[in-house]
Amino acid sequence: MEPIRVLHNIVLMDTGGIETLVMNLYRHIDREQLLFDFLVHRPQEGFYEPEIKSYGGKIFRTQPFNPLKTAGFKKECMEVFENHPEYKVLHAHQELNLWPLEYAHKAGIPTRIAHSHNAKTVVNLKYFFFRYEKLFIKKHCTDMFMCSTPAGEWSFGKKAVADGKVRFIKNGIETDRFKFDEKIRRGVREELGVGDKTVIGHVGRFMQQKNHTFLLEIFSVIHKKNPNTVLALCGEGRLEDEIRQKAKELNIDDSVIFLG
Repeated sequence: MEPIRVLHNIVLMDTGGIETLVMNLYRHIDREQLLFDFLVHRPQEGFYEPEIKSYGGKIFRTQPFNPLKTAGFKKECMEVFENHPEYKVLHAHQELNLWPLEYAHKAGIPTRIAHSHNAKTVVNLKYFFFRYEKLFIKKHCTDMFMCSTPAGEWSFGKKAVADGKVRFIKNGIETDRFKFDEKIRRGVREELGVGDKTVIGHVGRFMQQKNHTFLLEIFSVIHKKNPNTVLALCGEGRLEDEIRQKAKELNIDDSVIFLG
């Protein structure tokens, strides 16, 4: 019997938190019974794509989504849905999921999952489209998932969460990968040139939700009390230059490592 194929809607299969969660699941499911395929909306290859293909997964690409110009995006999504009737499940992960879910509904995909991974987001143009999405998303999804109660309440409303209509999906982590290893510790410390200093690490995009500004303010206090400390920031994003400038203003830039 052919495995069931689930189509995941994700902007790009790079090394973000959502993408890593999905890949952790992909590595441990029975792939003779279930396979993950991906509908992405960027032309470049994502970090995880070779691994996905090694498992037998497929990648479909559309143009990037623009809520002000949806015609081309809709056409390309509908082509995937209509040309691949084997998909009975669309799992939509990120903000502005209303449109892929609506198109999947129109194409007759019976199971359509809206998965909230974020609580209230930064107020910009995207925010207003997300508020619009919240009015209609429950009309087009059959199932609602959340990574936390605040995320579920933000996307689907407090009543839906309180009534048990939103399923809580834990963000699983492969803990064995993070077991302490003295050899690795020494090698990384040597590579970074930090000697015996106390290293505080942070992994996250340079985006408003990750609150790097507050992190630097905390570290500046720690560093004043203990100069034998460094802060290692792993990630990239549109606020990186701003955070670098903040480190200079706090006079801690020589003790903050930007790992990329």
